Amino acid sequence: MCPFLLQCESPERIELEVEGQKVSLPVENGKVSLIFQQQTGQTRIEIPTKLLEEKETIQIPVGNLLINVKLVKPDDLKNYVMNFMQHNFIILNLKDAVKEGDVFRINNCLKMMIPFFYNHSPLSNYMVECLDYTLKTEVMLPPKLAIQVRAAACVNPKGAKAKKKAADMQKENQVKEMKELIKGLGSNKNEHSIETISKAYPVVNDIVSHIDLQISYKEVKSSHKSRSENEDMSCLLKHLRNLKPFCRVSGRTLDGYCGIKTSAFKELLPQKALLKEKVMQIINYLKRGIPMPADENEENVEDIVDPQ
Repeated sequence: MCPFLLQCESPERIELEVEGQKVSLPVENGKVSLIFQQQTGQTRIEIPTKLLEEKETIQIPVGNLLINVKLVKPDDLKNYVMNFMQHNFIILNLKDAVKEGDVFRINNCLKMMIPFFYNHSPLSNYMVECLDYTLKTEVMLPPKLAIQVRAAACVNPKGAKAKKKAADMQKENQVKEMKELIKGLGSNKNEHSIETISKAYPVVNDIVSHIDLQISYKEVKSSHKSRSENEDMSCLLKHLRNLKPFCRVSGRTLDGYCGIKTSAFKELLPQKALLKEKVMQIINYLKRGIPMPADENEENVEDIVDPQ
């Protein structure tokens, strides 16, 4: 995975097939330049990219020869798989950093995720969270307090090696279990009883967990039969073996992902200035403590998940 700035600095390129040979050329002012070496010297020919897109094959006279040039059409399936792999690797890297408790690698992962969230939506709340956490732990907070905030981001409830988890996830699980206790109060539910059961939650949870461990209790989560992971993997591998997604096939398309790029960095290549402006705008808002406008798509998802 190329660094975002390095990828952005490179000019836009397209692939052409010149007499059966594939070449990658930069695009300058909507044109590509072909240079042919002859006995009399070099011949430079500029071809508009729009002409390459409109016609399947273009014949260029070079001396006494006609050179066939055509645009290599993108392979949507390969681009989709490469894009998916980049998303998957960055998620796995973040999960591993959290499990290991590597607070410095967590910040690096958050920085790398900013372009992905922006590519999904310029109003992404997740991008704001990444910038907010990085800004506070690396710029605004004093060094001692910043390292305390980083260390408190992960907890290890069981004390096992490389078994840390995010502190907010641990708190959400505790709140979920506490809601079950409060729901069990029934008609006795009032402010005093809720406060009492909330204080007693750690002891009650510890007793129940030890009893479940002694009687080897297994919670039945669903009555439906779960599919075997091996069956899914074998079915997936069977189709991928025939499709060969890592072998490029010109013109292969995907419904719903037409024209997808190999990475979010290439998608954002024309929007480099807009991304920088958006990031600086969010940072200025965060420094002044002003909340950012919410993304409507993310609000709708949250309403579906938790209508209350």
